[in-house]
Amino acid sequence: MLLDCRDLSFKLAPIPDHVALVIANTMVKHSVAGGDYPTRRRESEAACAVIASHRPGVPFLRDATLEDLEKWGHEMAPKSLMRARHVISENLRTVAAEQALEKGDLVELGRLMAEAHKSYSGDFEGSCVEADAMVEMAQDLPGLIGARLTGGGFGGCTINLVERSEAAAFAMALGARYAARFGIEPQIHICHASGGAHRLG
Repeated sequence: MLLDCRDLSFKLAPIPDHVALVIANTMVKHSVAGGDYPTRRRESEAACAVIASHRPGVPFLRDATLEDLEKWGHEMAPKSLMRARHVISENLRTVAAEQALEKGDLVELGRLMAEAHKSYSGDFEGSCVEADAMVEMAQDLPGLIGARLTGGGFGGCTINLVERSEAAAFAMALGARYAARFGIEPQIHICHASGGAHRLG
């Protein structure tokens, strides 16, 4: 679902039947109410304020562009520039990912997922060693389409799009790699796209 949180409009993008969603729980607890997330929000808002001082029609970073960062990024604190670069580029990637699904271009989708994780980990600094490792360990496993951190970050789960025929072996191999490195047994769930919550008639 591509959701616009401004007006709650949305588009549904098709996930092919041959694709499984493999959710890998790092077992690292996270809380978006802790100190890290509010700090990222303040840094992002500070970046937006700089852009808005030049372009008053930019109340949120969703209204900003990468060109804005090229023009006025030098006026931002380094961390604020990093956060803004992630937010703006991630919004572009999200729209591009929906378009890739519409076209059935799973190679492009996988590329976007890799870029998204790199940006979230690097520019937003919202990942952790374990989640970065979980994504890295998935890269050469048969059947992988794309992998990235999902949810609030700072721990939690990665999402792996995997060819359904390879999903069980993928999950077993990924779990074994993670346990061998960290001494932690991850929870791994193989899921499939469905109609989601709906009214029963």
